[in-house]
Amino acid sequence: MRGMGIRVALLAGILLAFGAAPAGAATKWLCLPGHAPDPCVSDLETTYQTFSGASTVTNPGIAKKPKADCFYVYPTVSEQLTPSSNLQIDPAEIAIAQYQASRFSQVCRVYAPMYRQATLVGLLGPDPARYPALRVALGDVEAAWKDYLAHYNHGRGVVLIGHSQGSSLLTQLITDEIDRNRKVRKRLISAVIPGANVMVKRGELVGGNFKHVPVCTPRSQNGCVIAYSSFAEVPPDNTRFGKPTDRYSRAFNGPGPEGREVVCTNPADLAGDRGRINSLVRSDPYPGIIGAGLLLTYGGFPPTAPTPWVVPPDRYAAECQHANGADILRISPVTSKSRKLAPFPDRSWGIHVTDINIALGSLIQIVGQQIRSFGGR
Repeated sequence: MRGMGIRVALLAGILLAFGAAPAGAATKWLCLPGHAPDPCVSDLETTYQTFSGASTVTNPGIAKKPKADCFYVYPTVSEQLTPSSNLQIDPAEIAIAQYQASRFSQVCRVYAPMYRQATLVGLLGPDPARYPALRVALGDVEAAWKDYLAHYNHGRGVVLIGHSQGSSLLTQLITDEIDRNRKVRKRLISAVIPGANVMVKRGELVGGNFKHVPVCTPRSQNGCVIAYSSFAEVPPDNTRFGKPTDRYSRAFNGPGPEGREVVCTNPADLAGDRGRINSLVRSDPYPGIIGAGLLLTYGGFPPTAPTPWVVPPDRYAAECQHANGADILRISPVTSKSRKLAPFPDRSWGIHVTDINIALGSLIQIVGQQIRSFGGR
């Protein structure tokens, strides 16, 4: 045990030294409104496809004077070979911002900080070894949030958006900086944080990770959380998502899983689309490991089009289910022509790589509704 403690301490020192920003250094922004290049602001022209071969093209356009901001924290995408990434903006960060965050620019100004995330190298080790990398990542995200509040927010409402590691970090950000601060909490329009095991007390809307910030329901459309993990089949016994766990929260001294359940919020229900979700994907191929994962998930190349965005002909229904002890968002093809989605990298992950884009059209609709509702409070 003493040897493990020494190794963890040494690893923490290495992580803090490698690529560390000087104390008090300004946030490095991946996306900052009014500053180019900005991958969160891009052409939104979209091809809407059907199986008949017919298609139409629309362009919702970027909001000229949005009434709210979005604060986006990207998932684990760095392919750097150190436990913590540095702050260099690589193609992976640019691509994920375009895929997941840029579409929200039609309803909000999108801010996205770079942060020294725990890479795959850092996350694949045993629990104690990964904690220092996660703490470094959280420190960067919370510093960026404080920078945003101090210099860019100006009292505006804000939507938090994340996925996977980004959602886990935003969960802790809400705990540390928002849930316990009524003044800041009043600025929270919502938090869209799929792909992480956000917990509540069993049968309740709060009481797990948060004491005051509830799960979004039709009667609670502001100051609330949207969270889910998508699966195309019943999750296996060793599922990574849908079951209460302290796998991440132990790094931050968070709550344990006892007496709690994982949140599943169905975007189709919140959007009022009678159980169907609206997908939106980029037409250009995604690079690297995630790109390979999308190929395997779709069973071939994802849908493409001559426009930057495409609504694929594949249509899916979504339903929150309690299956094999897990609370998940079950994704099912609406017609026999729609592709059956496969898990990646194995069944325990479900269709994690598609969490955002499989429901992106619905999420944009929901966030737009929430911003309008917030503006009228």
